Amino acid sequence: YKTEVMGASFRNVGEILELAGCDLLTISPTLLEEMQKTAGTLLRKLDSQTAAANFQEPKLSLDESGTINGMTGADPNLSFKVRDEDGKLKQKKVHKHPELASGKPINRTIAPGETLEEEQDVSRLFDMTEPGSYVIEVSRRASDAQKDKLVKSNTITVTVLP
Repeated sequence: YKTEVMGASFRNVGEILELAGCDLLTISPTLLEEMQKTAGTLLRKLDSQTAAANFQEPKLSLDESGTINGMTGADPNLSFKVRDEDGKLKQKKVHKHPELASGKPINRTIAPGETLEEEQDVSRLFDMTEPGSYVIEVSRRASDAQKDKLVKSNTITVTVLP
């Protein structure tokens, strides 16, 4: 996508220097004065060719870029618990652009005895790349009402081999 990147809200000159090469910068008069008094050579830190070559994440499809599902591959109504083979809870991944992970949950009512089947890309939420076993359990409310019970899945064990 054709994008211009703009740096703003700098607290010191060091932050500005780290963004040398950014498309646009908004710099306060105080920091501009401080920079004018500094002698030396400014090295370019950012350029679009290097950024494009190092970019590892797939581009988001335009039809899902503003949704939780588009960012994480998971239904926002579901809660995942992933434990390693020692029983420790795995932490969720932190996405580089969580501000894009917004949207409206799609609520479904699950009646007693009914089954809900969905594919969820748990590996986009949790790092399970280290060899070992991981136990996964999913839960959600039976409906969108807070008073309703929490429904839990059976646990599954995923083994990652070296």
